[in-house]
Amino acid sequence: MKGSSHLLTNLMVSTSTTISLQLPLKESTLLVVGAVTTCSFPDQIEYIKLTGHRKWTHNILLYAILIAVINNFYPNIFSNYFVIGSLYGILLHILGDMFSKQGVPFILNDVKFKIPLYTTGKGSETFFLLLLLVASIICPFLINK
Repeated sequence: MKGSSHLLTNLMVSTSTTISLQLPLKESTLLVVGAVTTCSFPDQIEYIKLTGHRKWTHNILLYAILIAVINNFYPNIFSNYFVIGSLYGILLHILGDMFSKQGVPFILNDVKFKIPLYTTGKGSETFFLLLLLVASIICPFLINK
């Protein structure tokens, strides 16, 4: 998924989530800003040149371990909506890439997990974003029926 697509995905899905959960304005804003701020985090780490594209920076197990360690030292940190939104942004990034033909690492870098619905940078990615937009608009209405 291209960077602009990650930004749009995080903006649409995090906003839809806050509407669905009927969060107050302050919490909604913190969650959406957190998600949008970290929407390209897994790709940005790769610019350090420690790894190739979609290697350990896209490994969901790594983030699960990181969350567990952080929670051990700072147990109240996950009550902050910006922090929750930031984690949500990283998760949405990885999930977005999981739906591409390239996929993402599953536990080990040798095994890829993918549900190939689009090719990065092609019309199929735009179509995927349009479907996501429709789902982001409809879901709050279905959930809050």
